[in-house]
Amino acid sequence: MTNEFKFIPIIILSFFSKNTAQNSLTIQGVIVDTLNKPLPYANVYAQENESSPIIAYSISDEKGAFILKLIRPKTFLVKATMVW
Repeated sequence: MTNEFKFIPIIILSFFSKNTAQNSLTIQGVIVDTLNKPLPYANVYAQENESSPIIAYSISDEKGAFILKLIRPKTFLVKATMVW
């Protein structure tokens, strides 16, 4: 028996909210596949760039919804991964 990882394109539909009083940023959305079906329990994370450490992390719920809370607003790389 072999373990096989399947990689599928993931679409992140997200909404951005900036809280200027606390200088924070919230990214929330829904992870869906190419057939527009929600992907439950996908890993969602933010980095400043490809080689930087992860600075925020979330797991989508059973409907594919997630919330990422970032401390300071700037440009981030947001990725979602899932083992199928």
